[in-house]
Amino acid sequence: MNTNIKSPIKLLFWKLEGDVTLRITIDGVVANMKIPKNLRDQISYMHGLNWMGGKELYQGPGAMKINAALWEMKQGAKVAYGTLNGYGVSPSSKMVKEFYRGLEKGLYSDDSKGVAKYLKQGRLVGGKRALIDLLKWYKDNSVRLEPGTKSTRQTYINNIEKFLATVGKPELPADSFNRAMMKRFVDWMRNKGKKPLKDSYINENIVFIKSAMKEGYDREFIHENLIANFAFKFTRDVHTDHLTIDQLQWLRSTDFTKPTGFMPGVEEPLEPLKGPAVPCYGEKMQVVVDLMILCCYTAFHYCDREGLQDEHYSFWRNNYWIEKVRRKTKRHKAKAMIKLRPEAIAIIEKYGGLSNLPRLPYRTNANYLIKLGQLMGLPYTLTTGIGRNTFAYQCLNIWGHSLGVTATMMGLKSVNTICKYAEVEKEGVDREVNYENVGLYSGPQVVQQCKPVVHGIFRVFRTGA
Repeated sequence: MNTNIKSPIKLLFWKLEGDVTLRITIDGVVANMKIPKNLRDQISYMHGLNWMGGKELYQGPGAMKINAALWEMKQGAKVAYGTLNGYGVSPSSKMVKEFYRGLEKGLYSDDSKGVAKYLKQGRLVGGKRALIDLLKWYKDNSVRLEPGTKSTRQTYINNIEKFLATVGKPELPADSFNRAMMKRFVDWMRNKGKKPLKDSYINENIVFIKSAMKEGYDREFIHENLIANFAFKFTRDVHTDHLTIDQLQWLRSTDFTKPTGFMPGVEEPLEPLKGPAVPCYGEKMQVVVDLMILCCYTAFHYCDREGLQDEHYSFWRNNYWIEKVRRKTKRHKAKAMIKLRPEAIAIIEKYGGLSNLPRLPYRTNANYLIKLGQLMGLPYTLTTGIGRNTFAYQCLNIWGHSLGVTATMMGLKSVNTICKYAEVEKEGVDREVNYENVGLYSGPQVVQQCKPVVHGIFRVFRTGA
C-alpha cells in the first residue's frame, strides 16, 4: 500500500514556547508534537533553526545529521496519516500524532493489524465511533477508578446499551446522540422497571454519558457533542440513613465468629435470607463488622479505609488522630482530621495498626454487609456509606460537634455538604437546647412574669429610649 499519498495534512517545524515541535495541521486543526529530547537539546544548544518557506534548515555543527533526523520525523508523520487514511479512517491531527508515537514505540504497526489494534484501544473515532464504544473507552481509560466506581459505571453502560437495543440503534454513533435521544433515554429509564427509578439515579447515568462525550470531543475522538448543553432538572434526594446507637452497640458487643441470629427485635423470616451466598457468621464476617464499626467512627468510605497506613496515624496532645487526604477530594487537598474515639482505637489496636488492617475485595465486603444488614432488619442496603452517615449523625446529635468541626473531621470542602449525610434530629435538639435554668411551665403566673420584659422591649423600639 502506498502510504505517501497526496493529502490535506500539513507538516511544519515550529518553535513553541521555546521548544521545537512538529506542527501537524489537518482541516485547520493543529496538534503539536515535540521532537525527541536528545535532538531538542542539540538544537537548543546550537541556537536553533532558520525557517525558509516551511522548509527546515539547521545551521551549525552536526547540521546534516540533525536535518536528516527532522526529515525522518516528517516522513513518519506522513506514514501514520497515510496508513490510517488508507484503511478507511479519516484521521485528525491528534490521531496522526498518537498513531505516529505508537509506531515509534512499537505499540502498533503500519498495516491493517496495527490500525485495528489502534482502534480497539479506543484511540480513534473519526466521527463514526459507536456511543457504547466511547463509553467503554471512557470507563477504562479516563481516570483510575476504584472497584466500586468501575462496576457502577459498567451498570450505566448496560443501561444505555439496553436502551439503544430497544430503539433499534445498538451501533448509534456517538456524535449522532442528540438531546432528543437523551430525552428518550430519560423516559425509558423512568419506565424500565417495576417501580420507577429515582431521578437522582437517572441523573448519575446522564452525568456519566455527558462526561464521556466531553472527553471524546476534547480528544477529537468525535466531531460533535450534541448533548453538551443538555440539562436534567430534578429534586435531589438526600439519603441520611444511619445506624442507631442501639444498633452500633449490638455490632460492638456481638461475637460474629459464632452463630448470632438476628438482632433483638428483628423478626426472623420464615424463608432463608435472600441475596449474596455468604455465611451469616464466621471469621470473615467478624472482620467485616470490625471494619464497618471503624467506618462509623472515622467517616471513611471503602476506598479511603482500604488506603489507611500507619503514616496517617499520630499521637498529639494525649489523643490519637488520623489525618488523610480523601481520594474523592484530593484535587482540593481536603484532609480528614479525626480525633479518634476509644471505639475506633480499639479496632485499630486489635489488628496491630492501620497498616495491618484487613484488606477485603470490594465485592466481598459489599456482599457481607448486605447479609449483615439483613440480620439487623435494616430497610435499606448496608454499605460503608451508611457508616459515613452514622459518623455525621453522631457528630451532630450525640457528641454535639459543630458543623465546622464535623466537616473538618469528615474531610469535606464545605459545611453545606453535611446535609447529604445527616440532619440534626431530636437527640441533637435535646442536647443543645437546655431549659434547666428556665424552670418548667407552671401556669399563667409564668406568662405574667414575662409580660413586663416584653412590654419593655416594645417600649424601647417605640420611643427610641
